[in-house]
Amino acid sequence: MWFGSSHLFRPHWWRPPQRFPWTWTSLYDLAPARILLEKYVDFSRLRESPVRLLVSTVNVETAELEVFDSRADDITVDHILASGSLPAAFPWTTIQGKHYWDAGIVSNSPLELVIERCGELSKRVFIVDLFANRQPLPENLAEVLMRREEIVYAERVRSDVRVRERIGDFRNLVAEIMDNLEPEAYQRLRQSPRFIQLMADTAPTTITRIVNEVPAGEHPFTENDFSARTIERHKQAGYLIAKRALGDEPADDPRTRKTSLPP
Repeated sequence: MWFGSSHLFRPHWWRPPQRFPWTWTSLYDLAPARILLEKYVDFSRLRESPVRLLVSTVNVETAELEVFDSRADDITVDHILASGSLPAAFPWTTIQGKHYWDAGIVSNSPLELVIERCGELSKRVFIVDLFANRQPLPENLAEVLMRREEIVYAERVRSDVRVRERIGDFRNLVAEIMDNLEPEAYQRLRQSPRFIQLMADTAPTTITRIVNEVPAGEHPFTENDFSARTIERHKQAGYLIAKRALGDEPADDPRTRKTSLPP
């Protein structure tokens, strides 16, 4: 956090001063991340890719969530940087005269976006929750601030899942009421455009949450540690948890949560 990460971000205080600190709008510069992305990502192939990429951002001036879709938009390095421009650490990213921050401050798990853009029919959705649910009690102000961020982002994920579960409960209630109607009223309601729109028969949507579990004794600033050693450890841990989630993971495993949302 003090020295930055040479390939991702660099602190303003280690560069010759260009502006007074009290006029800064961020603490770090993302120029190294731009170079890294441009080196390894062929953005021209995204439009042709069978994998659909949705990049969510929030407009700094209007506070509205704005989504960029590889099926419709020419995704560039700016869109990726915008989706990671988390204030106040990183500056907003400007795209066609508009200024964007990381949409995580509005919705860290855009579950509704996936359902809206890709439909509800027989979906299996995986949510990778990078912020740990359980952490030791903070011991200083810096750890308090870090833990606050973890709780905020983790709660947004849980909130999105709860909304989907609540919608499923209402659909089930409507189905029960319909089963107790007279045949004539039942057929009339089934042919209603609003009923067809809201209650169309679909296969269940299954949501699997893969939750980061911080090992005992690990310092609370791991999210800011981009060393090769830490990244490799995260990759191995994520791989094992994902394998468990894709297979028959134990029901009591705290790192995976599976929810079936009824049609």
